[in-house]
This record gives sequence, C-alpha cells and structure tokens, in this order.
Amino acid sequence: TPKNPSPIINTSEVVARTQSQQARISTRSPTRTIVISFAVLCAVGALLLMLPVMRAGSGSASPGFALFTAVSATTVTGLTVADTSTYWSLAGQITILVLIQVGGFGIQALGTLWILLLNRKLGTASRLATQAETGVLTQGDVRQVLTGLAVITVTVEAVVAVLLGTRFWLHYDLSLLEAGWQGTFHSISAFNNAGFALASDS
Repeated sequence: TPKNPSPIINTSEVVARTQSQQARISTRSPTRTIVISFAVLCAVGALLLMLPVMRAGSGSASPGFALFTAVSATTVTGLTVADTSTYWSLAGQITILVLIQVGGFGIQALGTLWILLLNRKLGTASRLATQAETGVLTQGDVRQVLTGLAVITVTVEAVVAVLLGTRFWLHYDLSLLEAGWQGTFHSISAFNNAGFALASDS
C-alpha cells in the first residue's frame, strides 16, 4: 500500500460546501452593496444639509430640498434648486464638496473595476460575483486599482486647484484664502463632472 493514500472525496460534503459558498455570494451581491452604499451616503448628506449651520441665511433646508441636493452631489448629476454660493454656508459647501468627492470617486472606482473584470472575460453579474469571491479579482488587485485611482484623483485635483486658485487670486481680486477655496471647490467639482459652482452666474 502507498505511504500517502489519496483521501476519499465526500461528494455530499463538496455539494454542501458549494451551496454554502453560493448562498454567501448571493447575500453579498456587489450590486446590492453599491446601491446601499450610495443610498446611505445620500441619506447622511441630506441629514447634514438640514442642519441650520449649513444655511447661509436663517432657518434650515427642508428635507426634500436637502435630499435633492445630497443626491445630486453624490451622483454628480449637477442639478441644483438653489444658488450654491448664496444659499449654503461654508459648512454646507464643504459638505456638498465631500459628497461630490466620495460619490465621484465611487463611480470612477466602480467603472474602473468593471473594465478590469470585463477584460478578464467575465460575462454575467453572477459570474462577476463568483469571480470576485473566488479570487480571480483578488483583494490585492482591487487595492492596487483603488490606490492608483486615488493617487491620480488627488494629484490632478491638487494641480488644477493650484492653477485655478492662482488665477482667481491674481485676476479676480480675491483674497488668497478665498481664491484657494474657489480653486479647490471648482477643481474637485470639475474633475468629478459634478456641475456645482460657487459663481451665481454659473
């Protein structure tokens, strides 16, 4: 007899393990995770924008008003129901900018990962979930793609913010601080194709 006999494969055990893994994949659907993440971000953004400190004037934004703005910023749609520069305070503008940045990065990351997966000849959504779970697109791949995307995003936004801020400072009679904020806001908004601006005449 051989010293290391081959183990006997228990078919029922393999089937049970496969079914368990499929169930885990279905409950961790990437599509569902993405939708929930964007919904949570929109809800948190709307709640923040409803705070009185977010308004430039008195009172606070209505729930519908805040939700519309939060969804528009998160999904980088660019639709606004009020002038961003006069209706929202600095805190409100910063909140909108954060929603733009997070939402825009999420959309870019999703698109980049989809391209990466499609290049590996994946077909349906179920195969996408399966391959992601079983390691064809490993955590290392995802981390590398997201890190590269983050570096590119920050680099381009920083360079454009400096260029725009310098232009605003030298030619539009703004203080250095105001010019820097204007350059930063419009750089991030433009890079993420958000359509929000701090100029009342757009």
